[in-house]
Amino acid sequence: MSEGFLLPLISRLSIADKRGRILPLMPNLAQLDYLDEVQTQLKAGKPVRTITLKARQMGISTVTEAIIYGLSFVYHNSNGLVIANEVDNANHLLGMTDRYWETDPFKPLYSTKYQAKNTLHWKETGSSIRTTTAGNKAAGRSRTIQFLHASEVAFWDNAETVMTGLMQAVPPFPRTIINIESTANGRGNYFHTHWMQAVAGENDYTPIFFPWWIHYEYRASYINLPTYALGDLDEEEKALLRLFDTGLVVGPRVYKLPQSVWEDALAWRRWAIWNLTQGDIIKFHQEYPSTPEEAFVATGTNVFPQQHLLACFDERRGQRGRLVRRGAGVEFIPDLAGPLTLFKKPSTNLDLGHYVIGGDATATMRGDFACAQVLNRRTFEQVAIYRGRIDPAHFGEELAKLGIYYNTALMAPENEGPGYATVGWLMNLDYPNMFQSTQADNLPGRFTGKYGWSSSYRTKDLAIGWLLRLLIERGTRIHDRKTFDEMDNYVTLEGGGYGNAAGEEHDDTVMAYAIAVTASIQHGALPAYGALGTDMAGQMEREQEPVWASWGVQQTEEW
Repeated sequence: MSEGFLLPLISRLSIADKRGRILPLMPNLAQLDYLDEVQTQLKAGKPVRTITLKARQMGISTVTEAIIYGLSFVYHNSNGLVIANEVDNANHLLGMTDRYWETDPFKPLYSTKYQAKNTLHWKETGSSIRTTTAGNKAAGRSRTIQFLHASEVAFWDNAETVMTGLMQAVPPFPRTIINIESTANGRGNYFHTHWMQAVAGENDYTPIFFPWWIHYEYRASYINLPTYALGDLDEEEKALLRLFDTGLVVGPRVYKLPQSVWEDALAWRRWAIWNLTQGDIIKFHQEYPSTPEEAFVATGTNVFPQQHLLACFDERRGQRGRLVRRGAGVEFIPDLAGPLTLFKKPSTNLDLGHYVIGGDATATMRGDFACAQVLNRRTFEQVAIYRGRIDPAHFGEELAKLGIYYNTALMAPENEGPGYATVGWLMNLDYPNMFQSTQADNLPGRFTGKYGWSSSYRTKDLAIGWLLRLLIERGTRIHDRKTFDEMDNYVTLEGGGYGNAAGEEHDDTVMAYAIAVTASIQHGALPAYGALGTDMAGQMEREQEPVWASWGVQQTEEW
């Protein structure tokens, strides 16, 4: 790890440890891993772009300052900017850089052009390092910056405004560095959004996560706690032991913990929950997360308990593309920019291959996404997701193609608002397997039917309730990261109802999933698996052919 010039470059520097001693900088595991990532991107000739989510006191600010300081002497006429959330943190980071300078064995070879309370500028190199706070909205706007360290961004009041200006100041060239780092501070803020985009590959930043348990200081023995038998473990502790054993995978990184220190780490965790976060387990998750999902604690009460959500989440890349007509046929065409992602193709076994599609239309092509979730009715496994900006009428066309591709799936699009046009398009195509919602008529004992899913406060509660039950009973399998993220961010709102913690984020994947689940349940139970027999399944297939023969659909095997 960290081969190349960075490690020897910073090893000459000194730091003040937590006991106040001035010692040589000897990188810990997290710092070495961060050095390795920066070195890799520098060697590749890329602009270094990282976003780092971490537990507290992992030393990422220390190593980032060391890299910026060291490179200021390697690359002349470079400008470094360190921007913190508040004055105290900015002063702390500046003090760290001042210590590097004052204890640098090569200091006699250089002289400062000026050394102010927030700036170091060297004559011989022409390079400088400056610190400021996020309260300065114009930070970096009037100059070119080669090295940017944005610290504790999740706690900036005006992060989007400040970071937008800073992004324009750092050119997209090799030998430039941006590290956006922070502990988590809830959801929906700039840091959380930028992190999620990096994880999804929607920006140029490499997401790096450091869990508390890889740090050697987070051991009971390190702080001289008396040893004792841990006794019975709770569910979270048992899950942690499994995580230590199987490893945490974050991008190309896999972190594991040797079994010899498992009890030492758990004993520290028990102590820390009560002594560092006053017994607040949610606060502990935020300050000392074990996984990225644990770090982002939502504002509000999560509708879907994270432990159950994680148990149902099996992330897969799937195959992106689109369904198109070829003459009279329908064909899946791979396309990396396509709105449709397939996780499993439709089964040729019609006894197994029963599907349901929940659809959530959007009124415009510039606002929320139109979304369709495809689930297997036998297993409630997510087999496909369509998500794109499309008008409600043409969304009906996409649903029709998707439904026929999945063995003439049960179709349950929302029928309120823009969904009215979606349902109309499907009815005009004479789609043969439409879900019909029912509600009580004004006359006793009578019910009225309406094609599609009818949305109201009551039916939304019903749909979310069924989805919650399915998650708790581990009765579904989610493969799509976006779906997982929206469910993980779904909370009960203070004014009542449900929504995302940030308020303005999308929830189309959640509602489409909930509609699919509830429509399948309300439509009635499927025959027991195998009850139809092979001949009956074949007869069902033959009976469908005349209706959709013009589509030319061919069934394909599951992946």
